[in-house]
Amino acid sequence: MKYTRYIYMLSLLTLFMPFLQQQVNFFKERNLDAYYIAVEKPDFTEYEFVNLSFQDKAEKYLNEKFGFRKTLLRLRDQIYFTVFDQSPHRDYYKGKNGYLFDKRYINEYYGNNFSGESVLNSLTDDIKKLQDTLANHHIMLLTVMAPSKAFYYPEYISTNFDLTTDNPNTNYHTFCQYANDKKLNFIDFNKYFIQKKA
Repeated sequence: MKYTRYIYMLSLLTLFMPFLQQQVNFFKERNLDAYYIAVEKPDFTEYEFVNLSFQDKAEKYLNEKFGFRKTLLRLRDQIYFTVFDQSPHRDYYKGKNGYLFDKRYINEYYGNNFSGESVLNSLTDDIKKLQDTLANHHIMLLTVMAPSKAFYYPEYISTNFDLTTDNPNTNYHTFCQYANDKKLNFIDFNKYFIQKKA
């Protein structure tokens, strides 16, 4: 009977631990190594309470601030990655040798999200107009193409997620072609990283 009491007390303590951690912060947790926009603590106003926006904001804030959240997220992600051999996030694929790829970049690599030549032609026209306008005011506009993991490490994309299509065009290659043709001030870090890969 006395063991039941201890088990009950331990269970209660376990349930209250996240709340205590949130209030007292007695265990130092390492920050998550990712980019995200922190949710601000909502201000309680009568208007927001009546139209239910305060409740939504408070729920998002408390969901992000509860005790041990960072540690539990890391544990969950590691279990998905190690035990189930998959990414815990639906928009990411686990490739060969444990490489993670964002689905959008894989689609771009294979040309599955090609916007069309007219869209990219219009986009580069607009950039050229802006570049020329700023140049008249002695301001240089520099367009930068960020590197893509899928272009840099295509050999690590898993064959399970091979999204190859018959379309040879990609937004990246078509944009670069128009940028060069229209003499945009342009740095292609994707190409630069690939050249330096060795």
